[in-house]
Amino acid sequence: MTKPAPAALSRDEQIKAELATFDEKTDREIAEGKKDRAKLVTPAPKDFRPKARGRKIRMTLTLRKAETVVSGKLFYRLDVQNIGSETIYWSEEFFKNGWKAPGMQWSRILTEPSGKVLKILPAYRGHYGRLLKEIPRELFIKVLPGETVSPVAWTSSDDDLAVAEEGFRELDTRYEFETTGRYKLQFVYEDPALLFPSEDLIGRMIAGGLTREEITSSFERSRAESLGRVESNIVSFQVRP
Repeated sequence: MTKPAPAALSRDEQIKAELATFDEKTDREIAEGKKDRAKLVTPAPKDFRPKARGRKIRMTLTLRKAETVVSGKLFYRLDVQNIGSETIYWSEEFFKNGWKAPGMQWSRILTEPSGKVLKILPAYRGHYGRLLKEIPRELFIKVLPGETVSPVAWTSSDDDLAVAEEGFRELDTRYEFETTGRYKLQFVYEDPALLFPSEDLIGRMIAGGLTREEITSSFERSRAESLGRVESNIVSFQVRP
């Protein structure tokens, strides 16, 4: 009889497992990991004190300019600070790879001048954008308490290189700003905890060799490591003719 699969690792456990093999990586990969931290992570302020026990982040959204024009571009910066007491292992690809769009855990919520609220979809551009000499490797970095990680700058056009080099990123989206007026934008990150298994699944796990204590401990650890739903501040901007 086939044994049931063991309890799934939480997302954070999977990242830690990847980092456990760090010593086996090539010199180039190790050097790139250090370069990623040097480029994307800002040290904790000297007076930093954790705002919460465990894992907790705060997202701060900033616009380069609080206005654009009809069918124009919007440039933003999204800073994610570890405000908890534990190290966070961060692997969001779009923070490193300019051409990547935010993954399924991310939502970008736009409020139109009419009051209509919608999620805006990425543009899925067919190229890697600017400011990239080659396709980067994956991002796996640790963010210590108080430290802040920020996405790489990115733009789809050479005309905006100076703006991107200031540290801002083009809002890549299929959405067109067709109506003048005041809009609002917010980023939302969702890292839900695993749902506790049913008694039927627990029974099959126990039959596979796990104990109830091991199963309970694994899922409680997952819940403790979950960042939950995190909302950035809301920024507003004007679209002009």
